[in-house]
Amino acid sequence: MMQAASDQQRLLELKREMWSRRCRARLAAFATEALAPRGEKPARHHQRICGELEALTRREITRLMVLAPPGAAKSTYTSRIFPAWFMARRPHLSVILVSHTSELSEVNSVHVQRIATIAPSSGSACSTGSYQSRLTWQCHRASCQDCCSA
Repeated sequence: MMQAASDQQRLLELKREMWSRRCRARLAAFATEALAPRGEKPARHHQRICGELEALTRREITRLMVLAPPGAAKSTYTSRIFPAWFMARRPHLSVILVSHTSELSEVNSVHVQRIATIAPSSGSACSTGSYQSRLTWQCHRASCQDCCSA
């Protein structure tokens, strides 16, 4: 009986690790994890946006314009979820969030920080970072390798 419980626990741990690796590798999986607390998941057009953002990350494309109707979650994926995923994968790089107003940049920054804190089970975000302000923030560790696996 104890062996069965131990096997089930190990299986659960392996499934979590596989999901964590998928979140590190795939933006759509990371988005699924980040949106789970809100009871949402990426729709087909969101998955397409994630695929194009991944291609941008791999430098398969060098420019990207996301054109979609209002309310299609363009900002959610491009200005909130993607920066959190990207920074976790490349902690040595900096990201600049630019918008038409400083207030919108600050709001997006707060969302990126929130996503980086609520999605640590994906293994792609720093759950213990310190946030100096809404404008500038970073992980509390110099290399970020101990808490942010890329």
